[in-house]
Amino acid sequence: MEPLFLRMHNFLSYEDAELDWSLIKAACIQGANGAGKSALADAILFALFGETSRGRSDDIVKRGKTEMTVVYDVEQAGQHFRVVRKKTTAGRGKNVVELFAMGSNGSSGQWVPVATGDEAKKRILEIIGRNYKTFTSSSFLLQGQGERL
Repeated sequence: MEPLFLRMHNFLSYEDAELDWSLIKAACIQGANGAGKSALADAILFALFGETSRGRSDDIVKRGKTEMTVVYDVEQAGQHFRVVRKKTTAGRGKNVVELFAMGSNGSSGQWVPVATGDEAKKRILEIIGRNYKTFTSSSFLLQGQGERL
């Protein structure tokens, strides 16, 4: 799985941020404590699994806001996918997950809806071929878990 693009709106410390990884083959993310480095990994985890290294809490919505969105584009086996997760804390709260695939429309591609809700969650797991625990163990060194090296 190759990350291509990440957009965060009201996610943790990020009000609006985008990262285009489509031309990056290797990267090192560094910064001061509290700069938002772990939040980048958490945004990916939230997009794919609906949870973060912090668990499944409303604390991921930026303080003072009631809704957030994460958009994550990946390439898997030559196919481009987009996962959109939204969380609302107002009222009873609401979580939305949508899965799209890049389709072809003449010479330009468009995002075509594939699934929503529980079906989208199931399809995402099929696409990446790993559950949360296996994914984090094989793809991330989460904060405070350096001894796992």
